[in-house]
Amino acid sequence: MFFYDPSVVDGTDEDDAARALRDAEETSCCATCFLIDVRKNMVSQKNTKLHDTSSTSSTTKTTTRTPVQSAVECLDTFLKNRIISSPNDKVSVVLYGTKDFKNDFGLDHVHVVKGLENLTAKYIREVGEKLRGVEHMTYDGSENHRGLSLKLALWTCSHMLKEYSKKTHVEKRIFIFTDDDDPCGGGPNLSKQV
Repeated sequence: MFFYDPSVVDGTDEDDAARALRDAEETSCCATCFLIDVRKNMVSQKNTKLHDTSSTSSTTKTTTRTPVQSAVECLDTFLKNRIISSPNDKVSVVLYGTKDFKNDFGLDHVHVVKGLENLTAKYIREVGEKLRGVEHMTYDGSENHRGLSLKLALWTCSHMLKEYSKKTHVEKRIFIFTDDDDPCGGGPNLSKQV
């Protein structure tokens, strides 16, 4: 025998599991810190091979750009994709190996471009504007402090993410953009910690 339940057909009744899942999706977010190395090697011109996969034939062209430009382009693409797919996400952008410093802790060679904030069009525009002259933020002795500036930058990011440590439904991530195979400067203990 079939019983008619209008709430099932009309969609007015929502079970507890579906409601909990919807609430979790609305409150879940990702807190992401981007660390970009701006030392001398990252701002020097390099030939880069780009593979064009948009056409049917695979083509390769060589362009001249810096690794920092590639990192900024990758960051821009990430931000534009995430603002559409996950507008609740929080993102920060931190530069390390800079000649100046701008952070809450007064740490040398660490420049916080933007702290952890919700993604908005204004946020993406401000990050793009601030990263235009990033090549001029490096200094001559930056290669001598590679392990230290990374350590200080990671420490800065960990303190930014600290407020989310007790919150559920929050993924915490740190992405590091560098061309250095050993960004810790040969320190085995620091490499293990990272």
